[in-house]
This record gives sequence, structure tokens and C-alpha cells, in this order.
Amino acid sequence: MGRRLEKGNRERLSLEQTEFKPFEFEQGSSTHHLHAHKNIRPVGLQDILGVLDNLYGRDRQEFLGKPLDHDESAVLTLFEPEGVWAFEDYDKMKVTVQIKEGHRDEFLKRVDSRFDGDTYPKLGIDPQDVIETAQDHLTASD
Repeated sequence: MGRRLEKGNRERLSLEQTEFKPFEFEQGSSTHHLHAHKNIRPVGLQDILGVLDNLYGRDRQEFLGKPLDHDESAVLTLFEPEGVWAFEDYDKMKVTVQIKEGHRDEFLKRVDSRFDGDTYPKLGIDPQDVIETAQDHLTASD
């Protein structure tokens, strides 16, 4: 699901059966190199919406059904069907996602369609802003 990332500690997660490149996330003075981990379960659109709920303060004590410790700085999740990385920074209350090539338009369309109607109230969120938020904190490594 996610792995605790201790501040000041550089941790590598194993990369198995994925074409994603590693990303670097700046957390204070430390840099964490994150890879897909074999224990991360594939999740879909409902979980993406859960990330957005958390971003805007709804049900922030649980993330994909997992209680969070207050000192857990971040959770990494792979959204396999949409080809999406999502990374929630609890200190900055931001969600940053990196979308695999070829999946961007479909992701925007599917997420944007859920911000109308009674089942998912309008939150005034532009999915484009969510995608581009905190890009200085999450960059692809060569």
C-alpha cells in the first residue's frame, strides 16, 4: 500500500514489472527515491477520488481504508488502470500525480466527470491543477 518514509532517511523501494522511472520527492532536507513496490495493489478511479477527498480535508484520517499515523509523511500509490502515480504530501496538503504517456486525456476526463452531481459534490477543483500541483517536488529521474 504505502511505506513509511522517515525524514532524513533515503529509502529505495524495489521495482518489479513496471516501466515507470523512479521519482525524487523533496521532503525538507532529505530526498526520497520512490519506485513501484511489488506490494502496492492496483487501484482505480474510486481510489483517485479518495485521494482528492483527502486533499480537501474529508476523511483525512484514512487513506484507501488505512489509518494514518500523524508522523507518516507521505503515501505512495500506483494507479495502474490510469497509468498514474499519486503522491500525497500531508505537510503541504497536496496531491501530485504523474501520468504515464497516453493516459493523460482519459484521466482528466474521468476525474473531471465526477465533480458534478449529488454523489460527488462540486469542490471547485480543476484536475489540471491537481496534476500540476507541486511539480517542483516530484520530478522524473533519468
